[in-house]
Formats: sequence, structure tokens, C-alpha cells
Amino acid sequence: MKTKLTQSGLAQKLAREQTVPEKRSDGVLRLVLISDTHDRKPAAVPPGDVLIHAGDFACGDDLHSLRRDIGWLRSLSHRQKILVPGNHDLILTIQPNLSELLGSIHFLSDSSVDIDGVRFYAIGWGSKPIIPAGTDVLISHCPPAGVLDNGMGCPVLRRAVAEARPRVHVFGHIHGCRGHVQLGLTHFYNASLDARQTSQAAVVAASSHTISLPTARPWVHELRRRPP
Repeated sequence: MKTKLTQSGLAQKLAREQTVPEKRSDGVLRLVLISDTHDRKPAAVPPGDVLIHAGDFACGDDLHSLRRDIGWLRSLSHRQKILVPGNHDLILTIQPNLSELLGSIHFLSDSSVDIDGVRFYAIGWGSKPIIPAGTDVLISHCPPAGVLDNGMGCPVLRRAVAEARPRVHVFGHIHGCRGHVQLGLTHFYNASLDARQTSQAAVVAASSHTISLPTARPWVHELRRRPP
């Protein structure tokens, strides 16, 4: 039986949803990493300072679904949120009022934002991977070649990452290769929440929008802020 919320009850619910945790004083920035939700909501998203969605947030061109998904993202308690376009997110890039829809969410595509002294830079889908000096956290939808990519990553991106040496690189796209590995100074995260085994057939199915519910818990990375 459904319970109808009173006006005061609804106000309390919205207040709980929009409560933002205070900035930590221990010098650590807690990053929560997700990707490839494809118009689906994960069962649970851990708390943190910055939520990063590395693309394929949407699924198709349904504006009603897009508004619902953005509403869900905005309701999460993280102090800052970053959204990067994937190959299924064309609807995001053609919205004339995107900034109004997103509110305080940072939409990054070949652009950057500094949060608590940490620089986040995102490469847009299909863009040439040029990574600015001083990038701490790199976000792309496509993986770099040879890293959690099932042989389908981008070699140009891999070379650019090797030169820029960000502390963290977050990506997705290749669903069955979800994982974490550290190579040199860089932590690489395939943050896809659909952790099924990937094959070429599965990639084709994904491009036809036959996407399962998210099946993996988001990664959390604790990044120490640089001293002022």
C-alpha cells in the first residue's frame, strides 16, 4: 500500500536528498566512480566528496528519461558531481538548456574544473586526447589501449596518459572489463557498472540498447589533495 506524502513530509524528503556533506579536513578527497548506467540506477552509491560519471549516462533520445536520470543524479548527496558524455549521450550534447537541466553538476567535455585544489579534466567522446599539464584526475569514456579494455582501447589515449601522468584515470565503455590497476603513478579505473563478460557480440547488443541493470558496486578512490 502506497503512503501519500504530506507537504511537510515531501519537504523533509527533499531536504534529506539534498543534504550535502561538509568538506573533509583530513586532506583527502573521496572520489566515487561510476560509468555506463544507461538510464538505470545503481542499487546503492557510496557517499563521497566528488561523484564522477564517465559516460553512457543516457540511453537513446528520450527527454523524459533524461530529466528523470538527471533528477536522480542531482538528488545524490556528493558535494560535487561530474558528468562526461559517452557514445550513447548525444541527447545531452544537443540540449539548448543543458546547464539549467544539470544545475550544479559539472558537464565536462574537453574541459576542466578545479575542486579543492584538484584538477579534473575530461576528454569528450570522439575528441583528440590532448591532456593539459597539471591534470590530477583524467576522465574519458573510452579506455586507453591495453588497460582494462579487452583489446578495444585507444592507443593515442594511452600515449597521452603516459605523457601527462595523471594520478587517476577514470573511464568505462567496455562493460566486462570493470576493474582497477595501478601502472606507474596512475590509478586506472574501468568504472562500468555492468560487470558482465564483454564480447564483440555484447558490444553490438549494447549499441542496440539491450542493457542490463547495473550489477557492480561503484569504485571509491581516496585522493590526497596537493598541499597549497
